[in-house]
Amino acid sequence: MFYSLFLYFSVLTSVSILNYLNYKYYYKGIFIFMSFYILLLLASIRYNIGTDYSNYSAIFNEIKYGIEVHTEIGYYYLNKGVIFLNLPFETVIFISSLLILIFIYKSVSRKYLMLFIFLYISSNSYFQSLSLIRQALAISIALYAVSNIYKSGFLKYLLWILFASSFHLSAILYLPIYFLRKLPITYIYAFLLIIWFYIVMNTDIINFIINTILPMTPYGIYVGGKYFTKEIMLGSGLGVAFRLIIGFIILLYSSKIRKKFPEANILLLLLFIYEVSYILSLKIYIFNRLADTFSLFFIFIIPYFVYSFNRKILQKSITIFFIFIFLILMYKNLSNDYYQVSGGVGVMPYKSLLY
Repeated sequence: MFYSLFLYFSVLTSVSILNYLNYKYYYKGIFIFMSFYILLLLASIRYNIGTDYSNYSAIFNEIKYGIEVHTEIGYYYLNKGVIFLNLPFETVIFISSLLILIFIYKSVSRKYLMLFIFLYISSNSYFQSLSLIRQALAISIALYAVSNIYKSGFLKYLLWILFASSFHLSAILYLPIYFLRKLPITYIYAFLLIIWFYIVMNTDIINFIINTILPMTPYGIYVGGKYFTKEIMLGSGLGVAFRLIIGFIILLYSSKIRKKFPEANILLLLLFIYEVSYILSLKIYIFNRLADTFSLFFIFIIPYFVYSFNRKILQKSITIFFIFIFLILMYKNLSNDYYQVSGGVGVMPYKSLLY
């Protein structure tokens, strides 16, 4: 356990320092490349890391030997191309990791890259990408599409979302977002979250969603399956409280954020959708998958929140607060993973192709 913790925290530290140097020395590309390469190397040489690793290996072999498989067309042809070139399954892992990181890095303004990548790793999103490969790839493409939503027209946005959906159908949920991009997000949405939390926890609305709305979504295939009976483990509840409270505070400051960063309006909307999904996941496990679809926006909006404050001392204080909290969460998540507590993504201990 110690070796893996040391490895992951060393990667976090190294990448953060390199991204800081990139910011400090006027966006020198060499530092971005080095931080990118470290994350890519860790992801590419992994072996049997991630709870779904064996499933993806099985899909590869089934495609290779002509067995019918049920997977999205983009992921199918990714495997098919690798097989055509007579390359091993690890090539799929490399290409997937490469694409995920390319879209992640291209989605973020270089000014916010240092903080965002720190949060991306420490929030568990990076480690989830080592397990939920198809979904992580789809979400990274969708993130890129959303980050350019005000610059590109509908056709370009549509093509990116369809491309993302070819790896995981859940990305199609981003399609309606284009038509809501100008919906102003204000502090009212923070209080709507409180109302929504009360409704979900104290009424029977969850059954209405399961029986009438969920069947019309990509998650309808799970209705009645094991994900509905799987026990929800909240642990101490501190992680849950943190995500809900931070989401509430950011939405409370949404008008301030939008005033300084008009382009952040779409991010605030997606944060709200994430929080709504996350609250649902506290009742039924399958909604964890829905929340995961929008989870990147919980951390993507944080740099905008930090820099919406004009005073440098406030920016630094809030940044230190988030660094401290997310370091604790990272240690907790990795420890839970090692001891196979429910919710782990199978990244502990780290195993490599090299040893």
